[in-house]
Amino acid sequence: MGAVPPPSALSSRPRFAPLLSIGLPVLVLAVVVVAAVSPPEWGAWRMAAFVAAFSWYAWLLWAWPLLEIEAETVRVRNALWTWRLPLGAIAGVQSGRGLTLILRDATKVPVTAVTGSDIVVESMRNVEAYTEGGHFVRNASDVSPSARGIGAGETAAWARRIEVLLREAAPVPVSEVSRRLNVAVAAASVVVTALVPIAIALT
Repeated sequence: MGAVPPPSALSSRPRFAPLLSIGLPVLVLAVVVVAAVSPPEWGAWRMAAFVAAFSWYAWLLWAWPLLEIEAETVRVRNALWTWRLPLGAIAGVQSGRGLTLILRDATKVPVTAVTGSDIVVESMRNVEAYTEGGHFVRNASDVSPSARGIGAGETAAWARRIEVLLREAAPVPVSEVSRRLNVAVAAASVVVTALVPIAIALT
């Protein structure tokens, strides 16, 4: 049996997530400033709305989702819901093109932070892994998911980590599972989605 890192080290947070969290707001702010000083006939506010919407959903898909394994619980943060799952309440794991946790009552909890089908995310992760050893990226094939064996292997690796921990977890009632709506994220998504038609109507 391979060594499993301490639970505190098991996090799906990629290194590029902070870059998106900082870079995308800066991009939106720059576009808004340009729109504020541009002549109305340029339609810059319409472009600003599109950029804001694209930036928000890029962050929501690629930087916000998270999978963390703590001492006795698994935290799954998807776009709209955050789950806190005691290890003992998890009956099994499904992996492949995606990762899904199966609870003891057969409830399925998808883990959008770990996926084998998102080429953008997997390529970014591959750049991280490739450059950590001091290598330079020479061409696209160096960091493509297929060339480096990343993709479905990412979900399988996480599945194995969780399965190892499940073998030692005492059964826990599913009633101890908590699910929380990400209210602020949901509200912001509604507002951002409404920006585009509003900007089009006003310009």
